[in-house]
Amino acid sequence: MTDQGDTSARSPRRPPRSSTDKLTSSARMSISLLDSEARQQQIERVTIALIPQVVDDLRRLQERSNLSKTDIINRAITIYEFIDAQLNAGCDLIVRDSRTGETQLIRLL
Repeated sequence: MTDQGDTSARSPRRPPRSSTDKLTSSARMSISLLDSEARQQQIERVTIALIPQVVDDLRRLQERSNLSKTDIINRAITIYEFIDAQLNAGCDLIVRDSRTGETQLIRLL
């Protein structure tokens, strides 16, 4: 084993300056949190076959919302899970026309 001597007096080597050096500390913290959250998320890729009607529906949703197919499908699954949980808890799914006040009970089969 070789003796390296006392290195405590030396200052640590600083990495080369990058564009993040110019950011405020709060901006660096935000970027760090976003990076951390992205690493914690687990992404599962799936392949699905869509029937022609659903392909048309997806295209129309993209045109109206300017969202990606992935965003639309993720939202659809999240909404379906919420509705399913509510229905399993004994709630009704009711749609009300804000102009006429007419309500409709929605049942998922």
